[in-house]
Amino acid sequence: MKFSDVINKSKQVLDSPVGKILSGTTSPILELGAQAAAKGAKFAAKALSRISDELENHKHEEYNNDEENTDAGRSDNIDDILTQLQNDDFDNDAYQEAIDEQELYGTEDHFLYEWFRYLGWKKLRDTLDSQSMEEMTDEQLEKNLDLYESATGKCIECLKGAITDIPENLKPEWAATLYLAMAKEIWSSNNVDSTRYAILALPYAEDESEEKDEAEKWILGEEEHGEAVGCTGGYGLMYEVTWEECLQIEADHDSYKIDKSIPFNQQEFEDCGKAWMRNIESIKKWRDDRLFSFCDYDYRQVIFIVKNLEHIKWTYDSTNTIKYVFILSKLPKDISFPEGRPHAEGLYYAHPLRPEYLPFENALMTLLKEKTKEVCRLFQCLGARSIAIKCLQGAGVTDNILYGETDKGTKVTEKTCISKVAISPEKSPYVPDDLLWTVHDEELKKLINLRRNGFTGTFTLKISSYETANLTARRVAEIKQGLLGMLDANKRLAKTSSFDVFRNTEETIWEISADFSQIEDSCRLHPKQYSVDYMITQIDNFVYNIYMGIIALGTLTQNVESDQQVVVDIDGKEVESEIEALVLDGKYIGEANAGDRVGLIIPAITLVNMQAGIKIYLPEKASDTRPASVSVDLSHSIPSGNQQSVLTPEEEKYKEEVMFCMEDIGTISHEDRKYLDRKRERLGLSPKRASEIESMCSTPKLTENEKEYIETYKDLSAGGELSDRARRLLDRERDSLGISPERAAELEKRL
Repeated sequence: MKFSDVINKSKQVLDSPVGKILSGTTSPILELGAQAAAKGAKFAAKALSRISDELENHKHEEYNNDEENTDAGRSDNIDDILTQLQNDDFDNDAYQEAIDEQELYGTEDHFLYEWFRYLGWKKLRDTLDSQSMEEMTDEQLEKNLDLYESATGKCIECLKGAITDIPENLKPEWAATLYLAMAKEIWSSNNVDSTRYAILALPYAEDESEEKDEAEKWILGEEEHGEAVGCTGGYGLMYEVTWEECLQIEADHDSYKIDKSIPFNQQEFEDCGKAWMRNIESIKKWRDDRLFSFCDYDYRQVIFIVKNLEHIKWTYDSTNTIKYVFILSKLPKDISFPEGRPHAEGLYYAHPLRPEYLPFENALMTLLKEKTKEVCRLFQCLGARSIAIKCLQGAGVTDNILYGETDKGTKVTEKTCISKVAISPEKSPYVPDDLLWTVHDEELKKLINLRRNGFTGTFTLKISSYETANLTARRVAEIKQGLLGMLDANKRLAKTSSFDVFRNTEETIWEISADFSQIEDSCRLHPKQYSVDYMITQIDNFVYNIYMGIIALGTLTQNVESDQQVVVDIDGKEVESEIEALVLDGKYIGEANAGDRVGLIIPAITLVNMQAGIKIYLPEKASDTRPASVSVDLSHSIPSGNQQSVLTPEEEKYKEEVMFCMEDIGTISHEDRKYLDRKRERLGLSPKRASEIESMCSTPKLTENEKEYIETYKDLSAGGELSDRARRLLDRERDSLGISPERAAELEKRL
């Protein structure tokens, strides 16, 4: 192994999937990345060596022939410097010292001083890289690794100096060389800026030159023979695959092969699944740098698209706001655009919550309307009787913003811009399963909890186009400055991109109000809570088979069978599905018993969402016949005619709490009531249902008059000890209720 293999990769991936490839892990996706990186490093070194040799000879001739810029002695010294670069026993310290003695500090030649210094540090690094690491002692290895990394840092430092100091009149001759050299130097640490340097180099490279060919291939991420390698250029992205396709490639590679000619090995089956899961976790770490939709949002917030390589010239944003410029024919596969888009020479904005890019000129209003429609839909599903939208700032409101029927809505075209619709709820309140914005909005989650607790009245929410899009006025100004800078530099783009993409970028604020009426107890919004008594299994491992698909492994707590309806809980989100098949000992089976370790094939579990800890439940609506493990105690039946005859697990828990509170005094005190109300809300029970359960627990030892006396006593003693006047009032109440002083004293003692 060479130093370049270690330094160029270990800095960012020794603890990542690529690092595991170096130590023997077999992952096809990661092997592809590692092989591509190795090819790119070799190609870059070869190209840079060729460029350096040509330029050294070229500049050598210039200094020998140009009497106005150098004398014969100075030319001889530079000739000596260049000769040192050719020596096999190259001494970088002596070389750097010789360069310093030339005093190349003039405005015309200081960039050459930095260039020659760069060549020396690069020569040192190449010398180190040619040495065999296997023949070094640990001490030598550590020393040379440090020296190699230091030399790489010096190379970058010198190139930055050369790029900064290059005179304008020498840019046509030198800029492409310097920018390409920098692109290759920083590749291992910054793929994005590396590609942007290649874009800078392209307009300076002569037509049909090797430099132009190199710059184009670096921008596109292609090798000499046109193979797409993804990880050696083009921002370091894997353009041709989505995350799901990456997972599928890994699954196919790690597929467990069932050989019917030999006995089934359960341990081998389980180990195969665990190895697959480890590879998936490794790929997740790699994914954030190689799949565009997973890259840092701030970096990919804005992209610019051009028609072809000719148009990409000069599309470099010096403000570093628009970092990604893509060619129309080479866009990442894992992002999408609205129908009819994208167009070339367009600025696009990243959707904050999904991998989609919107035309920048209408992105703010598109996102504002999208969230507003979801909010209105949520309000309607929660039982709103009316919804109104009021414009507080910016663009006005139209009726079609409101979700559902809007024929009763009215629009006022004055400054207030009010749009209002009356609604007649047709079903009990509920929360839709496909909400996108709501799960990220604390105010909306608060409203859902309020409605679960019977909230009535008006709820108001303000929505800002800036907050919805994760933008600020300052950020918009930065994007505008970056785009205009690119358009000014690239005259071709400036002519064809004359549209004003910033015409709709002022902040708009809408206020949405909804009126909620009383919810009947029978229609109360309850969170879906599945008792452990209804849980079939908790998944702890997965195995993939190319014929069977994803096999989720778990130990059953219930008897189950194929085609049975289930609820799949993934990170708290419940999805209705079914057990498509059961797998035991590598074979399909029709049913399985509690205690069996089986595989379940469930359509709701996919390559994208599978993870350890997924819970599988029996759906409540399918639980008319109780599972064997759930005991039913008919002594808890409620005799009322239309009341539920059997307590659910949640109701059983509430009954236990009520019995505990009533254990000493036979009734519920003020403190007990607060405690029980909290328990009731947590268990998702309505006040009416809780009252029915409490009535079951009332002790027959207390008459109605005795209960009334206890309540009066608690009211009069709420402030502490009974005053003399409170005692006289209580005695009067005792006499009116027909309770003896002895019985009254007994009741008070209980309290």
